[in-house]
Amino acid sequence: GDHRLTQTGTRVGTLRYMSPEQALGRPGAVDQRTDIYALGATLYELLTLRPILEGSNPQELLQRISLAEPVPPRRSPLASTLCAITDRLSVPNRPA
Repeated sequence: GDHRLTQTGTRVGTLRYMSPEQALGRPGAVDQRTDIYALGATLYELLTLRPILEGSNPQELLQRISLAEPVPPRRSPLASTLCAITDRLSVPNRPA
């Protein structure tokens, strides 16, 4: 077969943004929620400046995606600062 084409049984997508259902190889469980997870993983990375989960190799990353819980982004110094700024800017009737 053509080595440039996705082979049968191969996971499709970027591992860093793959939902646990994809990482576990459950094709019947992959739906629009998978896209929402990927968006959340992208936003997490934008806020924290690091991936939602990391692994030293693809197999470790797949295992972490399947089993691990990400660190809540509010624990990130940058995310905390952004949340504080957003909170401050969104207060109605703030003093001039």
